Amino acid sequence: MIKNNADKIADSLIFPIMHNVNHAIELHLKAIEFSLNIQLGNGLIFTGNHDILQLLDTVLARITELSSKKESNAFKGLTQVLRDYINEVYDKVDNAAKNKKLEFSRYPITSNKRDMHFYIKATENVEIDLENYILIIKEIRQTLGQMLDQFLYDG
Repeated sequence: MIKNNADKIADSLIFPIMHNVNHAIELHLKAIEFSLNIQLGNGLIFTGNHDILQLLDTVLARITELSSKKESNAFKGLTQVLRDYINEVYDKVDNAAKNKKLEFSRYPITSNKRDMHFYIKATENVEIDLENYILIIKEIRQTLGQMLDQFLYDG
């Protein structure tokens, strides 16, 4: 898609790609939170919704409970790209229902034909810089992998 998008295939594939990326972030954060909860012995499993920003905040709160303030602040810095990504996506998605589940990539068609396509607030085309998106996703993957290594496998 990056080398040649003359057939506009990126337009068809970007939402399934974003859905998989967002779902992977959600699952990683839930796995990290689950491990932290076990280490804390708090009897909790993981946050039960799909709001990945809230999941990130919960993970960072659990890290604060488990670790020193210095380590907690280090993870806040480490996850800044992830937070920026989530905030940018949330900013583009119409959260009138306040559900913040990123449903736009899961359900591309609404039952109300008057709703804007993909729940996006903008009336003009929304473009995604694929080259930059790949770089951001690689950094997020590295960050979440590092957190899994520390709290899931080494915990």
